[in-house]
Amino acid sequence: EIEGLRVRKENYENRKSEIERRIEELQKGLPEIEKEISELRNESPKIAKKAEELKKKKLEQTLIEEERRKIVTLRTELNNLRERIRDKERQLARVVAESESDMKNLEEYSINLKYRDEKDCLSSLEVLKKNVNELRTKVNDLNKKELEHERLKSVAESEIEKASKIRSQVSKLDMCPLCQSKITDEHISHVVKDSNEKINVAKDGLDKSEKELDGIKTERKRAIESVKELEEGRSKAEMELVRHRTIQEKKERIKRNVEDEKSLKIEINSLEEKRKSLEMKSLDVGKIEERYDAIR
Repeated sequence: EIEGLRVRKENYENRKSEIERRIEELQKGLPEIEKEISELRNESPKIAKKAEELKKKKLEQTLIEEERRKIVTLRTELNNLRERIRDKERQLARVVAESESDMKNLEEYSINLKYRDEKDCLSSLEVLKKNVNELRTKVNDLNKKELEHERLKSVAESEIEKASKIRSQVSKLDMCPLCQSKITDEHISHVVKDSNEKINVAKDGLDKSEKELDGIKTERKRAIESVKELEEGRSKAEMELVRHRTIQEKKERIKRNVEDEKSLKIEINSLEEKRKSLEMKSLDVGKIEERYDAIR
């Protein structure tokens, strides 16, 4: 807009200089013309009259030529203005098309959303992340407990095997391997009783460890399944977060485009008013051309 004004200013200044130059030339030539007219008057009234008419004709021709130059400038300005209007209309079309595309995408992205907005989605992701970490810690703790009960189970099985072996072998021995005394029925009964007690205690520990292991395995399986479900939920929440952010970007761009559309329409209307004004002025072109042809 500013560049166009600058160009028009330069054109008007150039036209002004040209007019001033021509006026100066006319003024320089007027004394000579007036001298010739005076001489002609002396020679003949008819010649003087003709000279006066010629003078008027030249002046009128000069004025008409100036008007013609103005018209040429007007036409150039009008063509430039029309091109600017077309350019603004192309810009408006692009903005409108972009807005329509964003609105369509906005509707598609807004289908089947679980969370209200980006903030709600981020909050849910934090909770999901915390729950996943807690469950993974629980699984690690269960793994440690499993190893401990596997160890206790192995110890109990070894204790049962050892006590059972002693119980089965004591009746076959003549000498006690511990006190090196002769094995009596009372001694055998004591060893068998002691072995049975150890076996019973070990079996109780073994049963307890096996129950604990069953519970650990069941609890760990549920925890692992929960981790899997939470991970799937977190993955979906992360994808939805991208959608929420895209929706927000689309909304902001639509808002900007609405403002641009409004601004462009106002600018186009203003340019159209200028165009109509210039076209009204250009209607006098034909009359000026007729006057110019008439005096040539």
